[in-house]
This record gives sequence, C-alpha cells and structure tokens, in this order.
Amino acid sequence: MAENPNSIGQIRELIFGETISQIEQHFEELEKKISELEHSASGAKQKLTELESQSNALEKRINKTANDSAESLQKELNAIRGSLNQKIDSLKDAAASRAELSSWFTEIGVRLKDAATD
Repeated sequence: MAENPNSIGQIRELIFGETISQIEQHFEELEKKISELEHSASGAKQKLTELESQSNALEKRINKTANDSAESLQKELNAIRGSLNQKIDSLKDAAASRAELSSWFTEIGVRLKDAATD
C-alpha cells in the first residue's frame, strides 16, 4: 500500500505540529541570543584590545618620564658633587696655606728670639 507523501506530512503536522513549532521558536530565540552574545563578546574583545593598547602607551610614557627624571636628577647630583668637590679642594688649600703660614710665623718667631738673644 503506497502512501501519499503529502498525507504523511499532514499526519505528522497534526500530531507534532504545535510541538515542532514551539521547538523551532525556541531554537530561533536561542540563535538570536547566541548572536547577541557573540556581538557583545566581539565588542568587549575590541574594548579590551583598545584598553591594552592605551595601557601599553601609558606604561611607555610613565617609563620615559621616570627615565627622564632619573637622568635629570643624576645630572643635578653630578653638578652638586662637582661643586662640593671644588669647595672641599678650596678648603683644603686654605687649610694648607694656614698651616704653612703658621709654620712660617713659628720659624720667624724662633729666629727673632734667637736674634734677640744674640
């Protein structure tokens, strides 16, 4: 007995029609939600990439600023160190000159004393 394919489809539609329609509607809703989630995830990924790029740029700027500041401070420290060394050398020279003057005055005093006793 050959059955008409249309009649089988009609019987299937009568038996399962509402259930299949509900399942198809549920799948359509799920596909829509999945699409929305994929779109949201894509946007979030793009924002994350932008934030990473901004973070890297900021890190480079901070490092450059820190390096520039360190170099500037090092130059200033070297200049102060050089100035202090010059002042120390100058004080050492003055102290040596005073010691020499003291020695000369002592020697002059001894000679004057010897000359006075002679």
